[in-house]
Amino acid sequence: MARIASWLPALVVLALASRAHAHPLVDDAERQLDEARFGAALTLFDRAAQGDDLDVSDVARVLEGRALALRALGREDEVEVDLLRLAALRPQHTFSARVPPEIAHRFRVLRERGADRLRARVQVRRDGDRVRLELALVNDPGGLVRDATLFARAGDGPWSASTEGALSLEARDGERVDYYARVIGIGGALIVEHGAEDAPLPALVTSHVEIAPGVTPSEPSDPWPWILAGSGVIAAAGIVIAIVLVTTAQPGDDTRLSPPRPVEMP
Repeated sequence: MARIASWLPALVVLALASRAHAHPLVDDAERQLDEARFGAALTLFDRAAQGDDLDVSDVARVLEGRALALRALGREDEVEVDLLRLAALRPQHTFSARVPPEIAHRFRVLRERGADRLRARVQVRRDGDRVRLELALVNDPGGLVRDATLFARAGDGPWSASTEGALSLEARDGERVDYYARVIGIGGALIVEHGAEDAPLPALVTSHVEIAPGVTPSEPSDPWPWILAGSGVIAAAGIVIAIVLVTTAQPGDDTRLSPPRPVEMP
């Protein structure tokens, strides 16, 4: 009994911690799923997605729950859309026990076909006396991203920000440019962070393109000399000795060679 009592404080802490990370709308929506009230569950999931207080785990629960509710309502095309969004958010997502194997199988098939994690990519290039940065989202399934912000600065200057996908800064030739990007998804969740303000990504942009010298292929080694051997003709006092091999074969007999005989030439 004393041993059980010693575990109680830890269990209470774990319960409170898990409750602190729960979202009331998402919790309520999942209860509606468990009671087979799929329309009500879908409404609650959508309300949670329209808010601004979800984290990534909450978004994964919303997308999983929506897929389950939509399947129960016969809206199969929309199921695949939410599964694509889930793959972009969490490619290795583990489904809860309430999700039937058929949905998990469809998710795996989408992954095998190439559905992958949402990523941010920034291209940096010089444009006259300025540096231009362009933000692109890779593997964006649509409907998952609320906004994407690109931040950049030249040297140790102040940060500039843009939600238009591009940013232009004044920067001296060869001056370091730091940048990072933040992508906010449904429910206000930070779903992609490419660099960070306290750990930005650096770029050194010059007006000249330096081409690495090409590798000169090494000269092939000298080929082994060909050795030409001529056939010698041996003549001795006008006499050539030839050996003629004459074969005789009869049906059913083994083939034998007759003994050689010398032939004299005048």
